[in-house]
Amino acid sequence: MARRSVSRFDALVSSPLAWQQTAATYVAAGTYLYRVDRLDAGFSTRATGSNWPVMLLYATAAENLLKAVLIAQGEPATVGGKLSPYLASHNLLRYAIDANLVLTEARKALLTKLQHVLEAG
Repeated sequence: MARRSVSRFDALVSSPLAWQQTAATYVAAGTYLYRVDRLDAGFSTRATGSNWPVMLLYATAAENLLKAVLIAQGEPATVGGKLSPYLASHNLLRYAIDANLVLTEARKALLTKLQHVLEAG
């Protein structure tokens, strides 16, 4: 198996734009899945009552956007050629607070719910 280039990895994860573009891809995939809502074998959110796949895509997008903001504000993305331990978690509320975003109680609750989705996978 080929090893990845550490310098390429560092450059990619240190780019707020890369995190933003990835988030946009997750949003597009989640929106498409929500609109189409038909998967093989009859699975659909309407049939199962679960919108989990859509929520997981949106939660991942939110996480990537928060990381983009933090990196743009100067948070180091890597340590020793690996994603920094701080950014390796799914602590969305911590990220939003550290990014100095204005958070209502409703937004805090939403970020906590999205974090739970990420942690449950």
